Amino acid sequence: MLSHGLNIGKNRENNTKIKGGNYMEKFKKQLAAFISIVLIVGLFGTSVFAETTEVDVSGETPATAVNGAASTLELVDFDKVDAKEAVSLLLKLGLINGKVQADKKVAYEPDAKLTRAEIAKLVAKAVTLVSKEEIKGTKSFADIKGNWATDYIQYCADKGIIDGAGGAYNPDNNVTGLETAKMLLAAMGVEGLTGSDWAARTEAAANEKGLLKGTKAVNGTPVDRDDAAQLIYNALTISDGSSKLPQVIVVSETTEKASFTIGKNTLVTAPEFKLVTMVADGRETQMDAGTYNNVTLVVTDKLKTNPASFTGRGIEDYRAAIYVDKNGLNKSLSVTQAISGGTYTDTEASGIKIDSTGRNFKGIIVNGGEYTVKDSTINLIGKADGSDTSDFTGLGSAVAAFSNAKVTLDGVEINTEGVARTALFTDSGADTMITDSKFKVMGGTLYPGYVNTADQTKMVAPPWVLGITGNARGTNLMGNFSTATVVRTEATANQWGVLSTDSGSNMLLTVVDSVLTLLGEGQKDPYSTNYGSGYGTYIIGDAQEYFYGTTFNVGTYASILTGGKAVYASSKFDKPLDIYPLKQKLTGRTRTNSTGEEEEVYDIVKEDTPVFTGITGQGKITTINSDAFGFMAHNNGELVITDGTVVNTDNATFLIKAGDVQLTVEDGAQLNTKDGVILQMIDNDDSIVGVDFSQGAPNFNTDFYEKAGYPDIDYDIDVKTDGGNTVKFNATDVDLKGNLYNGTGYFGGGPGGGLQPADKLEVTLGKGATLTGTISATSVIHVDENGKQNTHFTINEYYYLGHVANKVHYNGGNDISVTIKDGAVWNVTDTGIITSLTVEDGCKINGTIKVDGREMTVADIIAKGGTVKGTIEVSKK
Repeated sequence: MLSHGLNIGKNRENNTKIKGGNYMEKFKKQLAAFISIVLIVGLFGTSVFAETTEVDVSGETPATAVNGAASTLELVDFDKVDAKEAVSLLLKLGLINGKVQADKKVAYEPDAKLTRAEIAKLVAKAVTLVSKEEIKGTKSFADIKGNWATDYIQYCADKGIIDGAGGAYNPDNNVTGLETAKMLLAAMGVEGLTGSDWAARTEAAANEKGLLKGTKAVNGTPVDRDDAAQLIYNALTISDGSSKLPQVIVVSETTEKASFTIGKNTLVTAPEFKLVTMVADGRETQMDAGTYNNVTLVVTDKLKTNPASFTGRGIEDYRAAIYVDKNGLNKSLSVTQAISGGTYTDTEASGIKIDSTGRNFKGIIVNGGEYTVKDSTINLIGKADGSDTSDFTGLGSAVAAFSNAKVTLDGVEINTEGVARTALFTDSGADTMITDSKFKVMGGTLYPGYVNTADQTKMVAPPWVLGITGNARGTNLMGNFSTATVVRTEATANQWGVLSTDSGSNMLLTVVDSVLTLLGEGQKDPYSTNYGSGYGTYIIGDAQEYFYGTTFNVGTYASILTGGKAVYASSKFDKPLDIYPLKQKLTGRTRTNSTGEEEEVYDIVKEDTPVFTGITGQGKITTINSDAFGFMAHNNGELVITDGTVVNTDNATFLIKAGDVQLTVEDGAQLNTKDGVILQMIDNDDSIVGVDFSQGAPNFNTDFYEKAGYPDIDYDIDVKTDGGNTVKFNATDVDLKGNLYNGTGYFGGGPGGGLQPADKLEVTLGKGATLTGTISATSVIHVDENGKQNTHFTINEYYYLGHVANKVHYNGGNDISVTIKDGAVWNVTDTGIITSLTVEDGCKINGTIKVDGREMTVADIIAKGGTVKGTIEVSKK
């Protein structure tokens, strides 16, 4: 699954394994590889000396094969480079990345020459390194129209950094060393480098500034890539940042300063494979412009292998106060200067406090091994805008666990601000438990120009096609067979989601006696009037989620289902609860799948040994309070509402947009819906919006369109009756009041897409079940909060998705079969149409039944074998 929000096809059964890896992992890689191919288009025809276009390779293809080198380790000829320090830094800063060879390896080619087009790009990217200014300009030359470097050339010309001769720039000519020096000096604010003696003036100024330090032959001949890198490095590190060219301060070792000033056009960094963190007055502090006191510039190692299961972003620059691996506390990766109070060891931290104003600093990383955090506080209060955070990799999370780690948080308080900064991130088979704690994740303001996308390399806000907004997820659970357990904890997020699962498979989430709340500060949503837009939990990748005595306070959904199972029950445990992670058990059988591949059949079972034990319950029921819907499904899965669980919603308890979904309501569960709808099936309006790949990534279209009127009532359509899904609704030992509608088979799958097939609904009322309401096939239209049809709305009105009105109508495909058994009772409140009715002796239908226009009684149906089929109208007596 690329990410929640983008559904391509249906989930496979979760009991097979494609040889060479389970299905979910192979599917993700195939999809990521497809995206990579799309993104690669457009890279050719330009030098990759300075090319840094982002490409998601997701572990399928080395970065060197498509986008140059990310580090000197990937340069096959780095040993031939003289300007090693310069090349290393420029690679780290993303200004250069080598040249892809015919064998897909990457070389730096230090002796190769640069063109004037290439140097324009390098200088433009160097100038905007800190400001991030858009590289565009107006001043032009006669010979650059259509050139790949036009924007860079015009930008530099507008800034007075370059000029041409006779109205031409000659972009394909080699650039000389002195021409390169002149451009850099101009960017540094040096004037007077014109006239017939510009070369002499340039050389003199370059010597005076120290620009030529470490170079070999900077003169009137074409400059090689080695000297070019050294010149750019020198210019950046010599500059004071007062002109166009930034000042780059390279910190090579941990340093203490009583006072430290950072200019507005200054970047503080460390050498390649190192990271630098500023701690000021005991707090990790973002290195923005300003003067800071009692500063320690802490240099730590950068990870060289990726601990995250999602690899599309490469290896993140993880910095944390505490970094633990299987050998214990790793001091070379820890910024312990950001810790105050308490104690910390190789295995435990107690009573500590971690304060940060940085944009992506992390509190604690546990990459293998076990670690316990007790009675501690982590405050990550930065201004992250999403440009350098990710809750698919845990970059910026308060606590992150990777590589089969076991992490226990007890009595911990976590507060984060900023886009995509989770409180707890669990990945790669890790197990985490948070007990008697509280966390609040508030999100922030997205960077200008953010595009709503399903591309996980960039996604820091929910796909609007889910009908929600925000940029804060309280937790995220990823990878294969990872687990997260939340006990007696107050979990709060502003908007998006409180607890989430994402890319991975067979994850386990267990929540006991906890409160999950979405706040909704700053939102404008006519439906989410009490709580924040978003969901309490997300269920994906065959995840299993269990909620015992949990309270949900949410604005849109308690949960979104797109592959997996969730159970909502009380915490009235007969015995303490133990947490057994899931595992894959091969059966020894194989079969051929629909694509002709040989699959090994496996089962998902519990591990033999629990990872957490002795969890006691407080005897609470699970209560769901939602301003809009109870649950939304847009793929396969199962939901069980049991053991007295109470679901309070303004709109439909169950909103089913797609998938073979099984719904079980039993054992005294209560479904209280203000609009009188228990189950609403509609065509998937995720798909109706559609995804745009034209920009090289799966970005969501920003408009929803619908024809006026009820389809197949006010206008004709051709209903696709084959290939649909089946929703099964089963009720026992419950008293239900409300309606069940199947309004599928009308709308297309996005711009240019064909109709979605109509789905089937199977309703079973069993022992102890009473339904007072209507069951019917319907035609639907999207409506606003006033009940008026919404024929068009935009991404800014995300909240309208899923909200529909119904008219009774059977379109030939939206079949409904109803089974009444074991003494169940159906009290019919209005007219509806179904297509199959089975009634057992001893059951009651308090209503009028007409089968193909002929009135029948329950006794008549039983006399005919208990089942009738056709166009069945069931109405109130």
